[in-house]
Amino acid sequence: IMVTSAIPQKGMEKFIVNLALAVVESDKKVIVVDCDFDKPLIHKIFDSDNKQGLINLLVVDTKVSEVIRKVDKINSNFSYITTGPIPPNPSIFLGSEKMKKVI
Repeated sequence: IMVTSAIPQKGMEKFIVNLALAVVESDKKVIVVDCDFDKPLIHKIFDSDNKQGLINLLVVDTKVSEVIRKVDKINSNFSYITTGPIPPNPSIFLGSEKMKKVI
């Protein structure tokens, strides 16, 4: 499921996390991937750093296992990937073949 908004900073991150929590409650696995390179917030919601994430998968050939973060204290089926360091022109990465492979 992809969730997006035309209006920045309207609480979509909290909505996405709550949606993910509802899905994991039905015993499904969920990975929330933060693709908001303008104002990444998923790492802040979980009080984690943003040193490695999606951009590392797209640029540096990092393994998914190195950037995925489990939220075992909430539910072992819940994971997330932060954006990672913000590149100068993130839109070229989001539309890349590599992004299709990551998804």
